Amino acid sequence: MSIDHSSRLKGAGNDGYRIERRMECVLVYGPVPLSDFEGLFKLASKSAVLDPSLASSLGATVVFGESDHLDLLKSSLKQELMAATRRRYGSDLDRLDESDIQWLASGERGLSSETIFQSIHGITILAPHELTTPRDPADLRRCRLLLEQSPVIAEQFHSVMSRVSGWGALVAHWEDLCALMDDEAPQWRDGKKSHSCPRTYQKMKTLADLALKATS
Repeated sequence: MSIDHSSRLKGAGNDGYRIERRMECVLVYGPVPLSDFEGLFKLASKSAVLDPSLASSLGATVVFGESDHLDLLKSSLKQELMAATRRRYGSDLDRLDESDIQWLASGERGLSSETIFQSIHGITILAPHELTTPRDPADLRRCRLLLEQSPVIAEQFHSVMSRVSGWGALVAHWEDLCALMDDEAPQWRDGKKSHSCPRTYQKMKTLADLALKATS
């Protein structure tokens, strides 16, 4: 269902963005003025979260809703997400395994996991200034999910990412970092408590400092 944003948001005018509601989630397409974002978020419940990876897959500006509703939306959109992915990446997908294509279409994505994917497969997802390491346990979780989903990436992770700027110290201590996260959040795959892993976060900060010193 599409919503006329000019009837819902004061001052939206003719800025040219479109709002859709699907399965209690809000999808916004087109450029949105910063002044409108507060009004947009009032369209969903206070427990709503952003899903940047779903937005990227759909070509939307932002997608948000409650976590359970977002999962239902992803499930219902599998064919649409796959079609959008094939349109976006075209023949680049010919050299990927099906598991990698599925991740591009509907995996849990963030900048650091996309950095891994781009570095190993050579498919442009991010601009150079967006390439980054995981900054917190939530980022680390998405990276780990990618490695579990893609055998090709898991096999090449250490050899490729150890040569990527900023990743050396992180890769060298990857197993220790993952073990620490397993201890703090045994159900991290489901997202449970993966945002609150203080020892994991501290270890990540220490490794980031080591990487910074190595490049200075």
